[in-house]
Amino acid sequence: MAEQKPEKKVVSRTVAITLGIICIVLAVGLVGVIADLSLQISSLNSKVNDLDSIVNFQKQETWFSNDTLTINPNENVSEQFTAPLSGDAKVVGNVQPGISGIWTNLTCWVVYDWLSDYPSPYHISPIPHIDAWYSNYFEEQFPIISFAPFEPIINPNIQFVIGNNGTQPVTVNLTITFTY
Repeated sequence: MAEQKPEKKVVSRTVAITLGIICIVLAVGLVGVIADLSLQISSLNSKVNDLDSIVNFQKQETWFSNDTLTINPNENVSEQFTAPLSGDAKVVGNVQPGISGIWTNLTCWVVYDWLSDYPSPYHISPIPHIDAWYSNYFEEQFPIISFAPFEPIINPNIQFVIGNNGTQPVTVNLTITFTY
């Protein structure tokens, strides 16, 4: 008896090329998915770090950065800011000439009635004052309560006023930082 050799099955060239193209397309798709997931993970890590800094009271905004203001006698300068969360505003100033007629005031607008378009003012420092005055340098710290997480704030909700009750114009270098 003669032995019969098993028949070899040969894959056609077009089937091999088609399978190769499918493998390349799948590999490119996998690389794209991995790249997209890496970007999403990076974005989420950034958001987690941002939230951690807020929870640990380490987030800070600078509202004035050593800005120079000239205030004439019996005048004041006001500026409005937005406090996204509750925190502390630190006001530091240097006055030339060093006279004691400078005062500051900080007011919050708080929305007590969710249906109202008119927020109620809440005076943080109801009597214009300076807490700590040393020669021509002053420093104050104001606690700020913000309802922004519950009522999104579109407009500024903090007003800072600095005035001059003295008899001559003064120049104030002012820095205000808000930590939350």
